[in-house]
Amino acid sequence: MSFENKPDYIYFIATYGTTPGQTGKFAEDILKPKGLSLSARFSVKMPDTWTPTFDLSNKEKVRRINERAEAEIVSIIGQVSAGETGDHMKNKMPLLFARALYCAEYDSMRKTQHFVVKDSCIGCGLCARNCPVSALEIKDGRPVWVKSQCVMCLGCLHHCPKFAIQYGERTKNHGQYTHPRFSRHQ
Repeated sequence: MSFENKPDYIYFIATYGTTPGQTGKFAEDILKPKGLSLSARFSVKMPDTWTPTFDLSNKEKVRRINERAEAEIVSIIGQVSAGETGDHMKNKMPLLFARALYCAEYDSMRKTQHFVVKDSCIGCGLCARNCPVSALEIKDGRPVWVKSQCVMCLGCLHHCPKFAIQYGERTKNHGQYTHPRFSRHQ
């Protein structure tokens, strides 16, 4: 990220399921060497899509979370439009815990060896097209992880029209998620 002119107002918005951790602080740390800082930080609670742990099978609960998120987004748009400053992030975890979790757990979770592809795969390629770090490719009509680690967004799992991609043992029972305004077939 680079700027010709230093902006007067920079804001950060994180979506989160359980906690935004310390993403606002981490974003600030990225900006600091560029001589920039955040004017405001916001967070929006969404369904927690980390399905190795969290269960999305209750569609009504997911719908209610999304409904509340829409109201939060409208509120944040107003705050940003008004140029509000400060840290407005909710449910942050302590910085020390966030750093420890990020260092200890994230590296292990990012290993693509945890993914499996079921026989129901139709080789459509949505998983590869939606991977933000190109960690997988379609070879011989099936997804193959070409990187040993990814960012663990689980976009491959959630976009699969046949729910053929799984991560560990729990995801099959915990379900998939795409926002109601987003087509799984994109």
